[in-house]
Amino acid sequence: MNTKIAQAISLQGFGNALFRGMVPREMASRMVAAHSTFKNVKGVSFVRYRGNWRVLGRSFAIHDIGEWLTILTDRGTNEIKLRICAGLPAVASEYLDRVLCLEAKTRESVQIWRPSWRLARSPGSNERIWEVDYQESSQEQTTVPEFQVDQATRNLQEALEKIKAFAVTHNLDAWGERFSAALASISDSDPIIPYFPDLLPETLHPTLAVRRLLSGAFTGWVFGGMGTWNDIATIDEIDKLDYQVVTNELHTAICRAILAAANNI
Repeated sequence: MNTKIAQAISLQGFGNALFRGMVPREMASRMVAAHSTFKNVKGVSFVRYRGNWRVLGRSFAIHDIGEWLTILTDRGTNEIKLRICAGLPAVASEYLDRVLCLEAKTRESVQIWRPSWRLARSPGSNERIWEVDYQESSQEQTTVPEFQVDQATRNLQEALEKIKAFAVTHNLDAWGERFSAALASISDSDPIIPYFPDLLPETLHPTLAVRRLLSGAFTGWVFGGMGTWNDIATIDEIDKLDYQVVTNELHTAICRAILAAANNI
């Protein structure tokens, strides 16, 4: 699973847990140092603009997740949603992490926090080579309707079955096993979130249906750069259209599954 997507989900989950009194501020403050979605992150900033100074580029930044969530609490924020700040990606070559944002809602207003990742290599940085800014905007409108967990689960299952059949037919055995694992997680009695076992705080207690959907989406995520499913170049020309169809169907199903699961935690 893409770390940028996982991090947005984790911030949403820890934020909502804090608003509900399920985790202390200190736990959120430790995320950069200890959480799996920040493993390669050197620092995080939540950038807010002061009134009309945005035109002049004047802003201030919060570097502590717990402090950021406390400020949101003081504003009257009661929920964070995972949203899309542009259209939902239509094909696997369009990346969900580039359009994701966090929507912090109060009774009177909505603030949008959109992530921006940049390389920040420095001597002695080891694996922590990224810095992340979440920039606030109260004017940008989010899109994408609410997706229901049951429907998103059915769509994901159908897409996984189709792409698994394609993989098996074309002797892509390792990929077939990957898709089988994703299918199995959708019906698992105790599904795990691969790669990011600490994705959500334990006190949040998402439903079994949500956990299954997250596990299936994370296991079935096969998109990205070199060596991933959408980098396969051995498909015969005559089968390329079918390959693109099943790939895009899975990508769309996973995007919707992520949004449905995250927003029903």
